[in-house]
Amino acid sequence: MRNRRELNASLKGATLGDADGDAGSALKWLKRSKKREKELAQKRQQALEQMDKVFEGREYTEREQHVMSQMLGIC
Repeated sequence: MRNRRELNASLKGATLGDADGDAGSALKWLKRSKKREKELAQKRQQALEQMDKVFEGREYTEREQHVMSQMLGIC
């Protein structure tokens, strides 16, 4: 019982059981979630574009071409 009291005393901020002004609104959560997903998609797109730039001028060996064609199902 003592450990539980110490643990509860160390917790700070809203927990799942606490009613928080923002946490109760499903619409606000949905908007935040969509915004976060758009930001992550944008970061992924930027990373892919960066990778394209890195590999753009590079010529592939026969082995690399074979592996890529297998991955794409061309072979």
